[in-house]
Amino acid sequence: METEGADVGCMQSKLLQISEEHTLYLIEDDKRIEVLEKAVSDRDAKFNELLKKYEELEKRIAGVEKK
Repeated sequence: METEGADVGCMQSKLLQISEEHTLYLIEDDKRIEVLEKAVSDRDAKFNELLKKYEELEKRIAGVEKK
């Protein structure tokens, strides 16, 4: 009977260890996701800035061509 109890305790300990490892992996993944989301946000902002400049240049070119 004690052997079975020890096995259950060992299994619970193993499961806890695996659960903790998976939690750490999830935390690391969350950090990576945050970094990637910031990079995407920064690129979106840069894209919008460049798009605005492009549109301004298009208007200037159209104005010069009319003259």
